[in-house]
Amino acid sequence: MPAKEYKFPPDILCVAIGCKVRLVKNIDVSAGQVNSAIRTVVKVINNNADVQMLISGNHPPPYCIIVEFPTFRSSVDKKR
Repeated sequence: MPAKEYKFPPDILCVAIGCKVRLVKNIDVSAGQVNSAIRTVVKVINNNADVQMLISGNHPPPYCIIVEFPTFRSSVDKKR
């Protein structure tokens, strides 16, 4: 999303659920997390400490951005 569309300075990256992002570095080739791969943002997580800023209409930087990689399978222990 262009920053100027939301009246943000040009050096601000606007990210929202549903927007597309492109990797600029290989992370895991076997999982498809490779340079130039384009994927979709599925969740933007903010820090709990920023709640008051969000309520007042400010835009603090996100704590975490979750991006969908359909072929990626995590190594989480499913027994826990």
